[in-house]
Amino acid sequence: MLYYAIDDPFVSENVEVEKEVKKLLRPDGAIVNDEKVLGSLDESLMEAGTKSEVVKVTKKKDNTPDFNSQVYSIEEFNQLLNLAEEKALELSREILSGDIAIDPFKKKTDTACKFCSLRGFCGFDKKIKGYDYRVIGEESSEDSDDADEE
Repeated sequence: MLYYAIDDPFVSENVEVEKEVKKLLRPDGAIVNDEKVLGSLDESLMEAGTKSEVVKVTKKKDNTPDFNSQVYSIEEFNQLLNLAEEKALELSREILSGDIAIDPFKKKTDTACKFCSLRGFCGFDKKIKGYDYRVIGEESSEDSDDADEE
């Protein structure tokens, strides 16, 4: 379950450009921790002690993924799929019932508006009374004072 962010990354001239661009454009997401799956994504992952340039997975010398690798057991992966399906059903029910409120999230300094292609005409504006971000995760009072002006 990978997604690929379309981007035009900027790399400085003093690095190996192609390698750096590949690194910046690697897909994000969740991968089943299965040798066939990992090998089909990047053949180098068939060997222990390798770091993929294709996906965000590094194999330790004992042939297990390291802590930062985006791999999950089949059970964990199925739980993720079930949660995603439940959330999609919940959101579709809300939309069908007429709930189409503008309700972007804010987590630390990141907001949903940062990634939204509709932000130019959705009407969300923190300067308007009643509009505010839905804060997720823990946030200090300092962070809320530094609210992003989108």
